[in-house]
Amino acid sequence: MRRTCLTVVLAALVVLGCKTPSDRIHTADGSVVVGGLKTIGNGVAVVGGVTVQVPSAPARVWGRNGACLLGTVTLAKGVVEVETGGGSVEMPLRSVAAIVWGNTAVTSAVFDVPARAGWMNTHIRVSRGDFITVSAGGTVSTEVGSSDPDGVVQVSATTSLVPQAVGGALIMRIGDEGEVIQTGSRWTGNAAGDGEIQLAVNAHIPGSPVSDGGYTVAVTAGPGRGTGTTAVFPAAGTRFSF
Repeated sequence: MRRTCLTVVLAALVVLGCKTPSDRIHTADGSVVVGGLKTIGNGVAVVGGVTVQVPSAPARVWGRNGACLLGTVTLAKGVVEVETGGGSVEMPLRSVAAIVWGNTAVTSAVFDVPARAGWMNTHIRVSRGDFITVSAGGTVSTEVGSSDPDGVVQVSATTSLVPQAVGGALIMRIGDEGEVIQTGSRWTGNAAGDGEIQLAVNAHIPGSPVSDGGYTVAVTAGPGRGTGTTAVFPAAGTRFSF
């Protein structure tokens, strides 16, 4: 069941990709600049010794835990400052997943996902390539024991909703036929297809009295790169891909 809009909280991300990741800027004209991101401000960003034009307009700052913040962005000495209508927020660059100028419309909501419910449709519709971030907490009881959203490590059950996933874990798919992703307590990435986000606890057959409890899950989703969109991906934060 949907409960409330998501409160803005930004948290650290896990590095994904090459052994020596670099910051990246994808500009509106399709160019990609890779290197160490030094500063952002006054309509420019300096990365790898190269000065890149970025919009002076407000940007959407994404965090791994399903949060996002809209405001004017500056970066200096490894600290991102976001000026919003309600004041200023500062955070380390390493805690930022992406900074996006352009099409920044997003949907943020919090859901209760019961262990007995099976697949639950959030009715948040996404398109292939859209950003999705998921953050979850809580405790459930399943056929493999008490669990948090990360599941019972190295344990699954043939009677679970998705036997190949960890028992008790939070799982997600896009549409009825979408690939199942084990999101756990935190997940950030791109939508693999078009459809509505569905969530479930990987527990016993839906409705079974064996399972009890539920997770509180925050979901944020919105467009990634598109026409006229400029995006910054800090090396310590991004799991997005294009």
